[in-house]
Amino acid sequence: MENKYLNELTVYKIKTTEYDKASEKIDNLTNIITANESKYNSRTHILSKLLQEKYHEFVEVCSSISEGKTSKTDIKRLDAVLNTIKTKFKANSEYINEIEQFVNISYDNLMSDLRNDVPSLEEDDCICFMLSTIGINISLLAEFTGKHTSAIYNQRRKIKNRIKGSGISEEKINLYLSHFSR
Repeated sequence: MENKYLNELTVYKIKTTEYDKASEKIDNLTNIITANESKYNSRTHILSKLLQEKYHEFVEVCSSISEGKTSKTDIKRLDAVLNTIKTKFKANSEYINEIEQFVNISYDNLMSDLRNDVPSLEEDDCICFMLSTIGINISLLAEFTGKHTSAIYNQRRKIKNRIKGSGISEEKINLYLSHFSR
């Protein structure tokens, strides 16, 4: 009888110890998740603020155009902003890297994952995908890259085919195509 109680007590102590260890692991993981969420929220806030400051004039001009409040001055400002962006885009790979960082932060490492999952994509393909993801339409893509719109359509088709033929899961294919179709 005593052995039975000793065995039960031993089992109870083992389970209590396992429970305490599991509880401690859960607390540690919760702390790590909270810290990562805090870092992510902080980075997102900082990036959002930087982008708002950087593109304030562009957004302001686009808003006035979409509201139908365009004047010759607004159109000239928009043209100047677009020319500045085009110049930076063509001449500065750091500018492209900034946009890629923004996409990775905003879309849970979308570009990093795409580069790993579909290594057959060329740099121009990744740039096209990235700009399409943030809502740049085909006309602006052609303008930024100096290509004809038909070349952009063909490039987009090639990117979609490479994503589909990459051997990744259907779920990932659909994820990439959903961002690319915006």
